[in-house]
Amino acid sequence: MKRLLIILFIITINVYSQQNTSEIPPSKLNSENQSLDKVFGYTTLTMTAYIADLGEFGGHKETIVIKRREDKILEATIIEYNKICHSCEKKEELKIVKQETFPVKKQDEQIILNYLNKLFLESFNNHVIGHGSNRYSATMESNVKLAELELKETHFSIQFEDSTEWKAFKELKKNITYPK
Repeated sequence: MKRLLIILFIITINVYSQQNTSEIPPSKLNSENQSLDKVFGYTTLTMTAYIADLGEFGGHKETIVIKRREDKILEATIIEYNKICHSCEKKEELKIVKQETFPVKKQDEQIILNYLNKLFLESFNNHVIGHGSNRYSATMESNVKLAELELKETHFSIQFEDSTEWKAFKELKKNITYPK
């Protein structure tokens, strides 16, 4: 009897985890009551993609950092790093290849929030993970440094890995940088 219950439990968990949760209802996707108002002061939102260009041997990292300037304007800094080969004889240092900063308009806030919703839902799906997996993540944290005290608080952190390229990060970059 105990074995039967365990088998039923495992089957239930397996069926539940294989449901497709990546579809976001339109009412939730463009919700007007969502905003990036919590990004202020010492708080930053960092969205990262690690693309395994070199398969299991390495790849490159791209980061979008969202923060609010002193004049209360939200800005996005897009940073692209060089490719790193992890198994090459010559070890390379991580270097910034390209860095650009753009103001974030109100319509861009919704694009960022939609991306975070997709990332959150995608993190629940089962993904095929291989030796050369791509990683996508988002972290919002506050980092306050005073003379004798350093306080770091993570508000949230989401991540998932997949062996295929997730196009939502490229779309996010394109939509933030495209002149409107």
